[in-house]
Amino acid sequence: MRYNLLFFLPVLLFGFNSLTYTQQLKITNFEYISPIPNSRYVSPYTNIILRQGDIIEVTSIKNNSIKVTGSISESHTGRLFIADDGKTIIFNPNNSFTEGETVTVKIEDGIRTSLGKDVSIPSFKFYISKSWTKNPDEKPTADLICGLKNLNNGNQLITKKQDSYISSSITDTLPDDLPEYYISVINNPSDGYIFVAPFPWPPLGPGYMMIIDNYGIPIFYRSCPVRCMDFKINRNGLATYFKRSVSKFYLLDSSYAMIDSFACGNGYITNVHDLQVLDNGHSLLLSYDIQTVRMDTIVPGGDPEARVIGLIIQELDENKNVIFQWRSWDHFEITDATDDIDLTEHTIDYVHGNSVELDFDGNLIISCRHMDEITKISRTTGEIIWRLGGKNNQFQFINDPRGFSHQHDARRISNGNLMLYNNGNLLSPAYSSSIEDQLDESNKIANLVWEYSDIPLYANSMGNSTRLNDGNTLIGWGSKYNPAVTEVNYDGIKTFELVFDSAMSYRAFRIPWRTNLLTADKYVVDFEYVPVNTTYTKEIVITNNSDAELVITSIFSRTSVFSIV
Repeated sequence: MRYNLLFFLPVLLFGFNSLTYTQQLKITNFEYISPIPNSRYVSPYTNIILRQGDIIEVTSIKNNSIKVTGSISESHTGRLFIADDGKTIIFNPNNSFTEGETVTVKIEDGIRTSLGKDVSIPSFKFYISKSWTKNPDEKPTADLICGLKNLNNGNQLITKKQDSYISSSITDTLPDDLPEYYISVINNPSDGYIFVAPFPWPPLGPGYMMIIDNYGIPIFYRSCPVRCMDFKINRNGLATYFKRSVSKFYLLDSSYAMIDSFACGNGYITNVHDLQVLDNGHSLLLSYDIQTVRMDTIVPGGDPEARVIGLIIQELDENKNVIFQWRSWDHFEITDATDDIDLTEHTIDYVHGNSVELDFDGNLIISCRHMDEITKISRTTGEIIWRLGGKNNQFQFINDPRGFSHQHDARRISNGNLMLYNNGNLLSPAYSSSIEDQLDESNKIANLVWEYSDIPLYANSMGNSTRLNDGNTLIGWGSKYNPAVTEVNYDGIKTFELVFDSAMSYRAFRIPWRTNLLTADKYVVDFEYVPVNTTYTKEIVITNNSDAELVITSIFSRTSVFSIV
């Protein structure tokens, strides 16, 4: 009997370690655990997140309710608290863990739900990365830049309306390094301003954040010595942008003053690709996680010291605590990458997530460029709900013989459909497009219901497409800058187009916007009937709402019928 016990004990332990995340959650009676039990490549700076699913009785939480022990760093103290959902237990250690160690987590008896149910969990372990290094600041990669040529369109800001050019009257001197651009199409475009963050190529000068009206007049511009990207009005109604020099997103109020910043927690460097600020003050962020992986055990000819780049998704609460974390290491295989990703290289970017979207049901949709995949993730459990495209596709495609490749910016739109910008890198012929899919998530059917392309226009990286409130679609072409931005109606007719001479914008948006830096007593002036050769004057009162003196330096007029004094 003793020999039988000794024989079966290792088998039982091995069986628990090999269980899937879902099976482990059922055993622990928890709906979400981070880090996932038995997970590898964990950051030494990680926090611990536990959610049983019911409201937790706050008074049952004590400083010693959770025991966290590192095999090298030994016992850890920290801050233990309940997240703002009332269900999620967060433990933020006071000190980091040690590279290569095993961490054991155990909840002591005493924590209970508001209904009096004890919250207990078997102890579990996870493994800290053996070669953790904070990711270096991002450098230009093939995803952000490509070979370009100068167009030399001249120095004057011009606009084109139908067949006639109208010059804008500029009474001050715009910055010499402001990217040169012009409007090539204006044909009853949508309301709102164009938000772009152009940076020059070759990179010989600073980038800019810009707001431009339909006639090419710059409503706002701000220089960025090191590129600023993803300039937009976020879900909370305020402007955000990514500053590469510090790897952070910044939040601007309606007077363009910086009022907040967003960065990943748990030791991860914030990635440029997306920030979503939610209505409750929470934020969604991405990070790229570089780990040393023995690729020779995964593919023939693999590098035993390969630098493999994983994807991290985080949700932060309004106090910047990480309350949800999802890691590609726990859910994707490195071999899920498309065939153009060489898995024998020293550096392997196998996911390359480039957008995160809050779905209508509260879950997350991510775009994985180097897997040709759109993935839906449960924001409750962290499990994958479905996979669209790529090697693990679960959907039947209808009306779409071409599919999508190395896509960018997958978004749920108001009619419930999924819109994405399809770079089309691995498709033949290669051209970029905006596509709209109607998804039957129950039966796993993706029906292509709308597409726009301007063949042979092809941008191998960046870009986005947005369905506007009036049904038009705005497309930012990314690494293509002639044109850089196109707006089309549902019939595919161009209503607006913006061209840069030699600059590109990571994304482009059209957004109704009005600053409160200054306000006017009227925004529309009607002169009614004015007889020929007579004058009529109306006054507009402008109020400075800032604490600083404002100087009017520019007046723009698109007509000679009246003048501004």
